Amino acid sequence: RPPISTPSNSSAASDVYKRQDTLHELEYRCIDNVGNIWNGPGKKYRVDSQPPVIEKEMFGNYLGDCPPENPEDVCYVADNGESGVNITVYDNLTYPECAVGDVSCEYVLYWIVNQTTCENRGYNWSGDFCIIEDGTFTENKEIYFREDSTHHLNIYCEDALGNYIEDIETFLVDSTPPVTTKRYGTPEYNNCTHRWITSSTPINLTAADNKAGVNKTYYRVTLIGDTTCPERCDYNGSGNFTEYLGSFTIDQDSCHLIEYYSVDKLGNKEQVKKQCVMVDNKPPNTIKDVGDPKIECEENESCDYWINQSTPIYLYCTDQEPHPVGADKIYYRYRVDGGNWSDWIEYLIDTMYFDEDSVHDLEYYCVDKLGNEEEHHIQTYRVDSTPPETTKSYGEPYYTDNISEWITSSTPITLTAEDGGDICAIGVNKTYYRNLWLPEHDEICYELCHPEYYTPYIENYTQIPFEEYTEPFYKSEESCHVIEYYSVDALGNVEPLKWQCVFVDNTPPTLWKEHSPGMIEDNDTILGEFHWMTKDMQIDLYCKDEGDHPVDHVKLWYRVWDDISQNWSEWIDPMGGVESHKIITFDEDSVHKIQYYCEDILGNSNATQENPQAVSYTHLRAHET
Repeated sequence: RPPISTPSNSSAASDVYKRQDTLHELEYRCIDNVGNIWNGPGKKYRVDSQPPVIEKEMFGNYLGDCPPENPEDVCYVADNGESGVNITVYDNLTYPECAVGDVSCEYVLYWIVNQTTCENRGYNWSGDFCIIEDGTFTENKEIYFREDSTHHLNIYCEDALGNYIEDIETFLVDSTPPVTTKRYGTPEYNNCTHRWITSSTPINLTAADNKAGVNKTYYRVTLIGDTTCPERCDYNGSGNFTEYLGSFTIDQDSCHLIEYYSVDKLGNKEQVKKQCVMVDNKPPNTIKDVGDPKIECEENESCDYWINQSTPIYLYCTDQEPHPVGADKIYYRYRVDGGNWSDWIEYLIDTMYFDEDSVHDLEYYCVDKLGNEEEHHIQTYRVDSTPPETTKSYGEPYYTDNISEWITSSTPITLTAEDGGDICAIGVNKTYYRNLWLPEHDEICYELCHPEYYTPYIENYTQIPFEEYTEPFYKSEESCHVIEYYSVDALGNVEPLKWQCVFVDNTPPTLWKEHSPGMIEDNDTILGEFHWMTKDMQIDLYCKDEGDHPVDHVKLWYRVWDDISQNWSEWIDPMGGVESHKIITFDEDSVHKIQYYCEDILGNSNATQENPQAVSYTHLRAHET
C-alpha cells in the first residue's frame, strides 16, 4: 500500500489522481486543529486509460501491404464481391482487470469524387465526399469492396470511459483486368480488313495493368484452314492455352486464329481476345509474255528468243493461292553482250522494249507485300531489228556505162540477200521482187528511176503483185524495165524497197555494105555471085546499133581470103562505138573473099564468126558468095 499523503494546512481539501492503470484503494481521514480525527469509509478505483484495440484481417483476393498500417502502405483488393476486410474491436487488455469494456464503433467507407459522379453511382454525397457505406458495430464488422476505385475507410471506436481510437486506411479496389495488346513484327501487311504475316514474323503480346499488376499472359493458336479469313473473325479455337514467355511465330501456311488474355495479380482475368491472321510463306510468280515478232531460239543458239526492238515484253506478278497477300513489286536488271549488269530497276511500265540490236540478258523477280521473293529468272534475247540487205547482180551478157545498164533476155538476174546486224542476225526468210515494164518510157527510163519521180509514178502499178524469189529470173521483153526487190528476215524485219532500171536489148546492130560506083556484078559456077573491081575501088562496111535504147559499142569484125595465099587473115575489129565503118581496098589482082559480121557489146549479132556474111571480089571481075 502506498503511503498516505498528508495535505498541507493551507487547504481544507485535496485532489487525488490515479495515474496508473490498475486497481487503486483510497483511504482518507480528516483532523482538525485540536486533534479531532475522522476516518473516512475508504474507496476502491479501477483506472482504465487505454483505448480499444482494432484488429483487421483481409479475406478474399488482395495484394500488397494489406491491411495497410501506414500511410505509405499500398493494398489492392479484388472487386469480386468476395474480398474485403474483417474488423474486430475489443477493449484493451493490457491491464485485464481494468478494461472498462462496452466498446462501440462507427465507420464510414467513402470515395473522394465529385458530387455528380457520386450521385450517378447511387451513393450519398456528404458535402465533402461520397459515402459508400457507413454504420456502427460493437465487436465485429466485415466490409466488402464492390466498386473499382480508391476506398477510404475511417473507423472510430471508444469504450465506456470515452477512451477512443481512430483508424484511417486506404484500399485500392481493383476489378479491372489487364489489357493485352498484340503486336506483329515484320514482315506484316494489312489492308484494313485482312492481315498477313510469314513464319518469320514475331508475334508479341504486351499486357498492362494500372493497379495490382499483370500476373501472367496466355495464348493459343488454332489452325483454321486454307481459307481467306478476315482479321475480325468469329472462329472457335481449340487446345490448351500456353503461358506467354516471349514472342512466338507460326510455322504453317494458312489462316490461323490467335487467342490471348492476361490475368492480374488479384486474379482479374481479361476477356479472351481473338484475331485471325493469314500466314503466307509462298513467293509470288512472275509471268512473262513476249509479244511479236519473236522466234524461239534453237538449242545451239544460247538464247531463249529472237526479237526485235519493237517486240514488247510484259511482266506480270501473281501471288500464289490459297491466301495470297498480293504481289507488290517486280524488279529487273539487264546486261548487253555479256557486259556488266545494270542496277536493279523497279518495273513500273506496262511494256518493256530493248532499243539496241545485241544480246540482252534479262534477270527479273517479284516480291509480294510480305517480302516473299521468288527465285530469280534469267532469259537471253537476241535483238535483231536490222533488215536484210539484198544485192542484185546480172549475169552475162551485161553492160553498163556507169549510168545506164543493159542486158538481154538471156541474162540471168540474181538476187542475193544477207541478213543485217553485226552481232545478231537471225537470217533471211524470203526475198520478193516484181518487174515493171515501161515500154512507153524508154527515153526517160532512168529519169523515172530517180527517187524524186519514182515513188509517185510507181503508185500506178500497185496492182502488180510481188513474187517470191527462188531462182534467177529473166526479162523477155525489150524495153526499159524497173526491177523492184526487197527481203524479209525471219523476224519480219523488212528491207526498204530497192529498185533499179535496166534496158533489155535483144536487137542486133544493123549491118550493111556499099561499093564504089563502077563495080560489075557477075556470076560464076565456082564463085557464085561476085563483083569485078579495080584497085581504085573500095568496099564500105557499116555497122550501127539502132532502136529506142541501143547499147551501142558495136564491133565490126571481118577477115579476108585471097587465092594467092589460099589463107584467111585474122579477124579484125577496126573500132567500136555507136557506129562502125570499114573501108576495104585491094592492091593486087586476085580473087578476094571477105567474111564479116557485126555485134554489140551485149553480143547481139546478125552473124557470127562461125556463120559470117561473105562476099568475093576480084580485079576486073568480082564474085560475091
